[in-house]
Amino acid sequence: MKADKYRIKEGKKSDIRKLPTNSKEDNVDKDKIIAEYEKNKREIIALQDKFYADGREGLIVVIQALDASGKDSVIKYVFSGMNPQGVKVHYYKARTSDELAHDYLWRINQNIPRRGEIAVFNRSHYEDLVTVQVEDIWQGYHMSERVLDDTKKEFFDKRCEQVNNYEQYLYDNSYRMVK
Repeated sequence: MKADKYRIKEGKKSDIRKLPTNSKEDNVDKDKIIAEYEKNKREIIALQDKFYADGREGLIVVIQALDASGKDSVIKYVFSGMNPQGVKVHYYKARTSDELAHDYLWRINQNIPRRGEIAVFNRSHYEDLVTVQVEDIWQGYHMSERVLDDTKKEFFDKRCEQVNNYEQYLYDNSYRMVK
């Protein structure tokens, strides 16, 4: 597919009614795509068996996107043939009162898979960087003033550093994260 023709250039007006809505113009061969998908699915199943048997690393797949962007469909199709004993999907919605009583990585840490297994995160700890910042939810947190007295920029700069450190910690403990 030629993605450039779907891209809207900055400063240019566009009419959404004139944008292509199918792939016929790109000469996409649906049968070829389906055959490739089936081949890839068989390969993923074989790789999962080896991954589980080896048991030295854990895998976390993060699917982060807006509502109605197709996250559930991606999970359904990509992971459909895998052994469900080795794959667990975790959906992160608005935090519960119990989750709000803990640090923001607590609920994520609860769902880190065993080595040899795969965890799929439908949304993730990035919610606490993006949504919380955009919607100014952080100011209503039940936290110490010494933390909430930071400016918005300071608060989220620290959060970004914490997330980077957390992901490095996971990597150093034999976990891989695919985002």
